Amino acid sequence: MDNTLTAAHLRLQRGQRWVIDDVSLTLNGGELVALIGPNGAGKSTLLRLLTGYLPADAGTCQLAGRALAQWPAETLSRRRAVMLQQTQLRFD
Repeated sequence: MDNTLTAAHLRLQRGQRWVIDDVSLTLNGGELVALIGPNGAGKSTLLRLLTGYLPADAGTCQLAGRALAQWPAETLSRRRAVMLQQTQLRFD
């Protein structure tokens, strides 16, 4: 099963500012990758683009050669996992 995630020339604009500007990368299944940078650098925003939670203004993001937007949500959730920084547990 191909689990390669490829991003090419991702761009995201907020107001007049490009918060993500021309990011390209390839991540292979089984790799451990760290994304580091100062507060406000765009790390969380980039992860939202790479996981398909946020659409890019330009560029492409593909999993196994297929655009993230073309994956059914249920199928995509089986192929990739996202761990949020903060979780809220409710014991009602």
